[in-house]
Amino acid sequence: MKDIRRSGKRHTLLICLIHERTVRARDDLTEMFLKRMRRTHNWAQKKLRERQERQREIEEEMLAAFAEVLEEAAVPEVSEVGRSSDAAEDQEETDARLGRRVRRVLATRGGADALWEKYQSVSTYHEGNYRPLLWGIHRRHRAALFRLLEQLGVKPATRDRRLADALRFIQNRRKARRDYVDYEIDLGFLSRRWRAYVEERSRGGEVFLKCRELEMCV
Repeated sequence: MKDIRRSGKRHTLLICLIHERTVRARDDLTEMFLKRMRRTHNWAQKKLRERQERQREIEEEMLAAFAEVLEEAAVPEVSEVGRSSDAAEDQEETDARLGRRVRRVLATRGGADALWEKYQSVSTYHEGNYRPLLWGIHRRHRAALFRLLEQLGVKPATRDRRLADALRFIQNRRKARRDYVDYEIDLGFLSRRWRAYVEERSRGGEVFLKCRELEMCV
């Protein structure tokens, strides 16, 4: 370019070079972003498989407890075979005996509360649900990802602005320390699994959005 004597031509070529390099840099940054998100999902899926292996023993324990409850429930039905129609009069007593036996089964397994906690820990990751594991991996890179998205200046390629609005929503709240935010945006672009992941319903029936989960989803 130094050999080009006409400054107008030299400046034009320089502008073209800068533009071409800028486009290439943006493409590279976009690819880096996509690779980072793919790695986050891959690591979460790997951790899910490891967790499922560790939880297999808990699942077997809960199945054994459920089998004992079914066995106890079947006992009154067998004992009632051959009895006359007055069996209906003893139904309440039969239910009471069954309740006492079920409580004994639960007690030998650690109690209903302990079994419920085990169920919650296992059911969270049923059907390959690795989403609850994403945040622990994502949070180490979130600051860099936010800076990257700001530099890229992401814009929607269609008239559907819901995802872009959601992105701006989390960008404006990235330093907030709240666990929940009001349902102020349209999340119609979410699948059923993602919606269940980001929404939280209060006892009064009001629906809120979980901040971390929403950020990870978007």
